Amino acid sequence: MKSEAGVMGLLRLLLLKGFCAAMLLGVLASPAAAVSRGLNVTIKETERAGAADAGTVNLYGASHALVIGINKYSKGWPRLSNAVRDAELIAAALKKRGFDVTLATNLKSDELKATLEEFYVVKGADPAARLFVWFAGHGHTLEDEGFLVPADAPDPDQSAAAATQFRLKSLSLRRFGEFVRLAQSKHAYTVFDACFAGTVFNSQRSKPPPAITLATARPVRQFLTSGDRGQTVSDDGTFRKLFLRAINGESRADANDDGFLTASELGLFITDRYTNISRTRQTPRSGKLADEDYDRGDFVFKLASLRQVPPPPRLAANSALDLAFWNAIKDSREAADFAAYIKRFPKGTFIDLARNRLATLGPSNQVRPDQPPPARRVLAMDQEMTVTRSANVRRKPDVDSARLGNLGIGAAVAVTGKVAGRDWYRIKFEGGPAYVFAPLLSAAPKRVADASPVGGANLRPGQSFRDCPECPQMVVIPEGHFLMGDLAGKGEADEKPVYRVNLRRPMAVGKFEVTFAEWDACVDGGGCGGYSPADQGWGRGARPVVNVSWNDVVGYLKWLSRWTGKRYRLLSESVWEYAARAGTETKYHFGNRTRQLCTYANGSDRSSGSGNGNRKCSDGYGNQTAPVGRFTANRFGLYDMHGNVWEWVADCWHGNNIGRPVNGRAWRDGDCSRRVLRGGSWYDRPVALRAANRGSFRRERRGDNVGFRVARRISQR
Repeated sequence: MKSEAGVMGLLRLLLLKGFCAAMLLGVLASPAAAVSRGLNVTIKETERAGAADAGTVNLYGASHALVIGINKYSKGWPRLSNAVRDAELIAAALKKRGFDVTLATNLKSDELKATLEEFYVVKGADPAARLFVWFAGHGHTLEDEGFLVPADAPDPDQSAAAATQFRLKSLSLRRFGEFVRLAQSKHAYTVFDACFAGTVFNSQRSKPPPAITLATARPVRQFLTSGDRGQTVSDDGTFRKLFLRAINGESRADANDDGFLTASELGLFITDRYTNISRTRQTPRSGKLADEDYDRGDFVFKLASLRQVPPPPRLAANSALDLAFWNAIKDSREAADFAAYIKRFPKGTFIDLARNRLATLGPSNQVRPDQPPPARRVLAMDQEMTVTRSANVRRKPDVDSARLGNLGIGAAVAVTGKVAGRDWYRIKFEGGPAYVFAPLLSAAPKRVADASPVGGANLRPGQSFRDCPECPQMVVIPEGHFLMGDLAGKGEADEKPVYRVNLRRPMAVGKFEVTFAEWDACVDGGGCGGYSPADQGWGRGARPVVNVSWNDVVGYLKWLSRWTGKRYRLLSESVWEYAARAGTETKYHFGNRTRQLCTYANGSDRSSGSGNGNRKCSDGYGNQTAPVGRFTANRFGLYDMHGNVWEWVADCWHGNNIGRPVNGRAWRDGDCSRRVLRGGSWYDRPVALRAANRGSFRRERRGDNVGFRVARRISQR
């Protein structure tokens, strides 16, 4: 289906900011007797596991469903293959569950609007009925407004006239919200299997209640998306299959095994399962309306009594290492590997599987868990690698061998060999051989001497270049992926949730923040609107330019692009954090200790005379900027990613990471009157200099601690 970006930031009460695709919106209500079956549930006194029964209530008395599928698009829209088929299968499943179902396919504009309005007015007239709507078809975002696309609406990108006709024929989410509010029923559960910027809900990963209580029946509006903003939602029926398996009890979505599936449980199940199936290309989100009147209940399905699904594996405390260890040995045919897992993780996630594998390998190949693994041949290597997770150094290639020390994230390691058939590296450690678990290391980026060629063609990660003598010096950074946001779980709300971002190609990033000398070259060259910012008396030259607004920076980028013939731009926020972290997951690219900060960054310190300074060290520059490059670079060869000046990036401001693009692109919607700042400055305390920290400023504002750095693609010749 068609992927869109955009947000409906102003529609906080109905239209949620920017999720592409299937959105489940639930409004709990009381049930009624009608042609369709209702639902009786046994409730518990409290949400605690094992709580006593408090009686039986009639949660739903009648169930009505409207199921819509549109395949036959024209006027510029690609036809869909499975929208109608998905709708037919959903309709059949709901009929079996006692819903009074209306199936409508390939609706045109007037039909779509009339059908939805009639459903919510007529079927929703009974306060005791529950309502379910499924829409499968195209969705679209136009100027931050989300729309459901009927079969006869034109593609608005074709022309201005087409855009006008699109607005007339399509159904805006604002209008859809008006239809929903016409219903007297409190319970409405709507599925949009489409792509658009949507809703009013705050996405969250919530824990399902362990038991159904009276609180479950309170009003609630819930949603589940099959993908985030910027992600293309597949038209292969996968989401529909997962949804049906969950409500039919064919998959283990009922987290507490009580025979009832709540929307919270459904959201957790589909989010986890679909993320794995799509290999993070689609990341569903679920949550409740950010409104105290509609965030206390939970929509409920009763599950059929089907085959028993085995319980999920137990989670170990150190689940990340547990998973890494298991992935390293799961295909092994050596009993010793599974014996080592059992001993290292006696309550691990995969303990039952490990025991089964150990048993099936046969007596001749088994090793008791209390026996050490046999000695292995070591294959010679000569490679520099980097620690990606804190790694214990062992005397022998075994988790129970004597611990010689620990390597922090980002540490460089000389690897001299690999243990044959096992995931252990032999390394040089304090003058002798030692061993590290292989999944904790990765190949280090090559650091190449700074030859500073002009043009940036045919360069590899680590190399530097300039496009002209007065241009910013650039460094090529590698493609890769990383986790963006508050990894430690102790940061601000605007740093959450954590997102996995994938950057699919190398790019060039400014080695330093743009300097006064480089800005002055723009002014001398007839650019930057002739604006010469004040230097606060600190000096110009190699100091980072300050007192420039986001709008001023756009002028510099236009001049530089015109001057060089290359397309320069600001970094996106996600690219900025990727570049700042340089492969690490700590607060700063060098680690977590603020005592070391003065070696790597110009921030507020004990010499600054302010109460919010870092009292553990002094960086030597007091209350002013430092010339660029005076502090130690990170692994990508970038300087001053922490401190000196805040750096403008391309993104519009959002108050959290929900719906963030996961491909490294800038967030072009939201509150675009404000733009994002990253990195902290000479004025700021250590917490503001963290790689995950976010700030914002009005785009026309200037400050003596605000500057920027530039980026460009390197595929240009």
